[in-house]
Parts: sequence; C-alpha cells; structure tokens
Amino acid sequence: MLALYAALLWRWPMAWLIVVPSVLVGIDLTPWTGWALVGESDLFVLVTVGVLALRTPLPLADMFPRGPARTVIVLLAAAYLLGAAIGWESSAGPAVGSSLPYLRHDNAIRLAKAYLEALALLPFLRHRQQTEGDAFKYFDVGMLAGLTLVAAETFVERASFPGAFDLFSFYPASGPFASMNVGGGHLGAFVAMAFPFTLLRRSRRLRLERNALRLVTLAASYVLIVTFSPLIYGAAALGIAVTFFGRTVPAGESGRRRGERRIRRFALRAVYLLLLLFAAFVAIIGAQFIRLGIESVASSLTAREHSLVRRLALRDSDFGSMVFGMGLGTYPRIAAARSGDPPSNFVLGLDRTGHYLSLTSGPSFYFGQRVPIVPGPTYAVSLSARSLDGKGAVKAILCEKQLLYSQNCHEQEFKLRTAGHWEKFSAPISTEGMDGDAVFGLFRRPVELALVNPQPRTTIDLKDIGLTGPGGFSVANGDFAHGVARWSFTDENHDSWQIADQYVMTLFEGGAFGLAAFIGFVVAALIGARRAMRRGDRIGTAATASMTVFLFLCVFDSPLQAPRLGTVFYLISFIGLLMLEPGTYRGYLNQVRRPWAAKTRGAIVMPIAAGRPVGNLRAEDRRPAGSDV
Repeated sequence: MLALYAALLWRWPMAWLIVVPSVLVGIDLTPWTGWALVGESDLFVLVTVGVLALRTPLPLADMFPRGPARTVIVLLAAAYLLGAAIGWESSAGPAVGSSLPYLRHDNAIRLAKAYLEALALLPFLRHRQQTEGDAFKYFDVGMLAGLTLVAAETFVERASFPGAFDLFSFYPASGPFASMNVGGGHLGAFVAMAFPFTLLRRSRRLRLERNALRLVTLAASYVLIVTFSPLIYGAAALGIAVTFFGRTVPAGESGRRRGERRIRRFALRAVYLLLLLFAAFVAIIGAQFIRLGIESVASSLTAREHSLVRRLALRDSDFGSMVFGMGLGTYPRIAAARSGDPPSNFVLGLDRTGHYLSLTSGPSFYFGQRVPIVPGPTYAVSLSARSLDGKGAVKAILCEKQLLYSQNCHEQEFKLRTAGHWEKFSAPISTEGMDGDAVFGLFRRPVELALVNPQPRTTIDLKDIGLTGPGGFSVANGDFAHGVARWSFTDENHDSWQIADQYVMTLFEGGAFGLAAFIGFVVAALIGARRAMRRGDRIGTAATASMTVFLFLCVFDSPLQAPRLGTVFYLISFIGLLMLEPGTYRGYLNQVRRPWAAKTRGAIVMPIAAGRPVGNLRAEDRRPAGSDV
C-alpha cells in the first residue's frame, strides 16, 4: 500500500490531501499489531513528506505563513518540543519501570507527533493552495472520504454485535479508534468535527455528487446516534448551528440579499436535522434519562470541579512546573507514583528460563490478543505463571470483543500455590455460542484471548501463553520474545490515564506556557477561518464549525490524547491560519463562488482597474505575475 501510494503521489501530488485525512482516521490495526507509539498513519505521513520533498523541493523562506500565523505556529511548536523534552527526561513513574507505552518516557513523542506531523505537511498544503488554489477543495474531499470510511467501519461493527439497526441496545461503537482503550469519545469527536464538511453546498448540476453527499450525511448521522453520548449530540448540534450561520451570513451589500435567501433555504434544513437528532436521542436514551440528567447537572459539575482540582494537585509546586508543566505524556506516570489509585502496569523481564511478562493490574485491566478460532469446538488454553508470595491468580478469558465491549465470554481461572516458582497450567475453554455467521459474508466478530489479574495490586509473572484447537496454535508471540508485539490492552478505569479536560491536561503537562501557546494558536486559526466565512467561503465555514466543535469537546474530554485525531485537528487549524495570509486563496474562491471570473480577462482586470478587491484578496495580490495591468 505504501509503495502504491508513493507512485500515486509522484504522479498526482495533490492526492495526499485526500489520502492522508482518510488514513489518519480510517486505518488503525493496533488491536492486531500491538503498535502504540507508531501507527500505520505515521508511515503514510512519512511517505507523503518524503515523496513531496523529493518531487517539489521548497525553499525554507516559503515553507510557513508570514505574519501572526507564523508567530503562533512557532510558539506552539516550541511548547510541544519543550514539553516533549521535559517529559522524556522526567523520572516520574512506577518504581519497577514499565513496558506499557503510556507509562514510558517515549509517550511524550507519541503525543507530540500529532502537531509535528501536521507541521511537516503544512508547507505542502500552503504551496499547493498558493500555486493551484485547490488544496482546500481536495482536503474537503479527504475529510468526506475519511468520514465515509469511519461510518462504514462503524456500521460493520454494529452489524456484527448488537445489529446494525438495533438502536435500543446500549453498545457505544468505537470504530477504527483503538485509542479509546483507555476512554475518550474519539469516534464521536471526529464525526462531529467532520460533520460540517457534509453540509456545504455542492454543484447544482451534478446530481450524482449531491446524492452521494446526502448518503454521507445520513451515514454520519447514524454514527453520531450510535455513540450514545449526549455530549457528542450537543457538539454535533453546535457544529450544525455554526455551519448554517456561516452559510447564511451576509457578505457585503449584495450579500445581504443572498443572506436572506440562504436563511430561508437553510433554516428549515437546520430545524429538520436538529429535530432528527433530538428525536433519535429521546428514542434511544429515553425521556427518563434526560430528566435525571438535567437534575444531576449541578452535582456532576461540582464533582467534576473537585476531580480536576485533585488532579492538578499532583503537580510539583515549583516555578518551572507551573510555567512549563510536568512534561508531555507524564500524567499517567505521575498518577501511578502519587495517586492513591495507581493505574495498572506490565513489565517485560528476562531470567534464566527466558522472557516473561509481569502483570500488575486489577480486574478492569485486560491484556489480550486477537486470535483466529473456529466457532464450536473446545480449545485448550495453557500458560506458565508464578508469584513471589505464592498467592494470586490469573484468568484466561476468550470473548467476542471489540475494544471495551464483549459478548459470549468463556473463562478459566488458575490459582497459584508455590512461591517464586513457575507453575504450568492448562485447561479446556469453550467456544460455544460464538457466532460463526459472517456479516455480509465477509466480516466475523473478532475474538480476543485476554489475561486478567483478578486481585488488585498483586503481581503475576506470565509466559508461554497458548491456545490450541482444530486450527493448531493460535497465539502469536506467546513467549514474549518479541516484546509485546501482537498484544494490546484495555482498561475500564479511565481516570488513571487522562484528565477529562484537554485544557487542564495541557496545563498539567505543558504549564502556563503550553496552555497559552495552544489557546493563541486556535484563536488565530479561528480568526482566519471566521474572516473567510464572512466572505462566503464554504471551507472557511466548515473549518470554523469544526474547530468550534473540537474546542467545545476539549472542555469535557482530552481528544488530543488520540494523536491521529490531533493531527486532523491541526491540519484544519492550519487551513484557518493560511486564511490569514494574503494570496492563500489564489484561484480557489473564483472557482467556487465566481466560476466566470477565471474565464474572462475583463472579469479580473476591470475590478482591479477600478481599485476594488476581487473575492477576498487585495488588488495587488490578484495581479498576474509579470503583468503591467
């Protein structure tokens, strides 16, 4: 795939604007590979930067925007690099060390890559927009392609488990977002961010395009509904409101009449869509839930405030920590060392008997691997375990499972009795009830073999994990000779891994400097997108609505803990920042708003000769290069 993509990119350089947004949100093989620090989307970004740098080298002076946009970009880059350096050097963490990616020093790199990857793509985004004027248009298509891919994967997941149209079964989907293994509404956050791109007007002449857009809008609405999250519903409603406001905002004297017509045209659509989402919410969650939710708002806000204050209290009180933070990616490590309820942990070890894994966890922590099985026959699960005190137990659980939710589980529990010595265990485990029927003849429910330590704050050493059945040996890397490759984990105790408020999380890890740099960056991006929205630019409208949704969700969640989602957000923000720079729209607004302008010289020359700006550019920015006009 990477080789084919490189060839495609060499032939059509703008292809990355469609492929990268799609891959960032649509491909995540972490449950199969066990990769956590580097993912498939990172490889696509590296290929993109490498091919474009070879094909179209850019001078350093032309890589980044000028003026205030460059200032906020540099400040946020400095905040990320400084936070990553502090996080890498921080000594906080479990005393025994860790092989869990979120408790390691390189977790700082995992979080920093969200901004650094978007920053590496920015010069090519800017160059394409300034030379061809169509970069934003292709990015729009990329967002719709990513949304379509995410909706299709979510539909298959729902069809495989409770049923595609069984909306009364509480099964919040996760889609292709394995980062939800420690909590977070990343699926709903992306769909709510991308939803404004589906509401933009398309060509009246292309019926196929309009019908395809309607289908994408319907699919996105389906995904929003099956998140079962009132917060996501509210964020989507906010994005819809901003989008329709942007499409009806007057743009100059003549724009007032167009604005009045747009208000009449879009008002009913907005009302219908909001009523649809509200009706779905009432039908699924129920009026009783709404009433209880309204009554518990005050108490929930009070409890949330106390929780945030308690987590901020884990910081050091010195000046450096207050200004520059504790370091990027350090919150889980500091919570592990200083909190009364430390997170689970696992550590790879090596002794004279070979490689092994030490698992220190509670009953809500699942360390597992996707395994291929034949439904029906009985399998044999085997493992070797030991504990220093001769106490404790380990459970082997075989379930049909997609991330946090499982069905048709069968388990075997092994109790240890000998202190400090390896004990071998083996027992049959059933697969009865596991559905062998494939959805659409292609997709079966994924099956996971998970290991659980049922006794909190005890440590069990494990090795030689096996699952034997009619198909042979089904566990890869069961001896941990290749680290934790093919193994992944989920934890139902989400508070140990993140603060459910991105602004507080940024203040904790990046300090006052990091928070100020982040706020300055998004405010500048919003100003640029808002200016374009007032001129009637549809991508400016979508960028404004998308960033507004993201910033709203940051109050109640930490979406930047999913680096792929963070990269998408920063790319959208860069579009807003580029709208601050003169010349960014060259050839694009005329193509969208005034297709006739590029076809006749008089349509361009006459307004310039009269001293009036064309589109959203100044007259001097629109003069053809080398022209005396």
